[in-house]
Amino acid sequence: MIANMCGRYVLSGDPFGIGSQDNFNVSPGAKVPVKTLNCDGQIVSWGLTKKWAGSKLIINARSETYLDKYLFRNSVKCIVPHNGWIEWATDQNTKKPYYLYTDRPYFAGLLVEDKLIILTKQAESNISFIHNRQPVLINKYEVGDWFMGSNAFKEQDKILFHEISKEINNPNHNNQKFLNPV
Repeated sequence: MIANMCGRYVLSGDPFGIGSQDNFNVSPGAKVPVKTLNCDGQIVSWGLTKKWAGSKLIINARSETYLDKYLFRNSVKCIVPHNGWIEWATDQNTKKPYYLYTDRPYFAGLLVEDKLIILTKQAESNISFIHNRQPVLINKYEVGDWFMGSNAFKEQDKILFHEISKEINNPNHNNQKFLNPV
């Protein structure tokens, strides 16, 4: 099953030295930097199109089951630098955006046909009221383990968050000010 979450994230700086630009509202379809075991950095598109998915981009996959899926049989593991991500909580039929962040600087990702898919897992308990899934987070000491075959994502992540402006709902609003607490 394709997980439906982590539809926006934040990246500032050029972590791999390949010319990436600040983007405070990275949206599916955007060109983003990734690193693989065999490449110190490249720019790829976030999201994959398949006929069976209709017009929807496939942007995430469940870490618990991706190894069982035919779509990912030839995928290449990658890391995706980030400064945080954006999720929406539904409260009485109103969607509220939240900025979530951690000290783990990478998402676990897969390259499928040179397109990025971000892996997800069950959300930590302190953020599950926002969304039941979260990106798989990797610290700099776990990168080698991830590339060499580890799929152990059991360690709890300390995730901080705050509500942010609804202006972030527009993918063209690429400004750090929209990440400030409201």
